[in-house]
Amino acid sequence: MNSDLPIKSIEFDAPGGSQTIDAPTWEIVERELRALDGASRDSVCLDAADGRAYMGISGGENMQFVVAGFLDGFGSYLIAEGEPEKARIQIAACHDHVDFASVNVVGLETAVRAARYFYENVGLDPSLRWAKQES
Repeated sequence: MNSDLPIKSIEFDAPGGSQTIDAPTWEIVERELRALDGASRDSVCLDAADGRAYMGISGGENMQFVVAGFLDGFGSYLIAEGEPEKARIQIAACHDHVDFASVNVVGLETAVRAARYFYENVGLDPSLRWAKQES
C-alpha cells in the first residue's frame, strides 16, 4: 500500500456485495464511477487516508448522479451544479431510492470531475458549486 496517496480506500457495490480496495489508483476509481448503473451498482465511497474526509457518489440510472462530500471541521456538502427549480429526482443510493432537489443531480462527467479533485486533493473542487447540508 502506498502511504503517500491521499485516498485510503474505495468502497463500491459489486455483484455479490460491497467491495473495498485499499490505496486505489485513479484508474480503479474512475472505472467504478463509470460502472454505476443505479441497479446492481449504485454507490462509490472514497475515504481519505487521514480519516477526516470522504466523498460518496450515488446513482447511475439515466446517467444521473449525486455527489456528497464530508470534510471534518467543515461539515457535509452536496454538489449543486444541476438544474435548479425542476421537480425532485429519485436517485438510487445504497440500494434505496432517495429524492433529491434537481440542483443536486448532475451528469457523469461532473461526478467524475468532482471525484478526481477529491482523489488528488482531499477536498471539494472549488470550480464546482456546493451546498452545505444542515444537521
